[in-house]
Parts: sequence; structure tokens; C-alpha cells
Amino acid sequence: MIYLVNASPNRNGNSFKLGHFFLRDRDYEALQLVDYHIEQYGQSAENDQFFQVYEQLSQADVLVFTSPIYWWSFSGLLKTLLDRVADVHEPLLPELRTQI
Repeated sequence: MIYLVNASPNRNGNSFKLGHFFLRDRDYEALQLVDYHIEQYGQSAENDQFFQVYEQLSQADVLVFTSPIYWWSFSGLLKTLLDRVADVHEPLLPELRTQI
């Protein structure tokens, strides 16, 4: 499975369109980060949806990330996701644990 992870606050903006063009001949699922509430690294909240997103990404064979560039860097949505992913010490899916 291929996931197109759009880290733009604009669901159908140029970043998403570029990713869609890149994957035009492939079956993929789009994951819009703007649709999820992901807390900043070190913060916690009852409505945090990070692990819901992480479970989806863990099932992917290929991840394609798209993001607008703000001040020479990617969006805060993607930065927050990557910070949180880096803090996960074990994959959630048992079959992935053997690949580490």
C-alpha cells in the first residue's frame, strides 16, 4: 500500500496536486494531516490522534510526503509528525518488530 501524506493545511493545494501527479499511475491512499489532531512532542491530550495516524503509516509499503515550504523548511504539521514518530521506540505491529 502507498500512502500520500499531505502535510499542507490546504487539502487540495499545490503540494497535494504534486503528490497526486507523482503517483498518477498508482493506487494510493491520501492521508491529510490537517484532518488529525496531533499534539506537539512532549505534550499530551485526550484527543491526540497520533497513534491512529501511526498505525496507518505502519501498514504502508511506501510513504510519499508532500509539504509546502515555509522559510526554507517543511510545514509544522510534518515537523510535529516526524518528532512524534522519532519518539516511538517499538513498532505497534508485531510483524514490523522483527524488521528492526
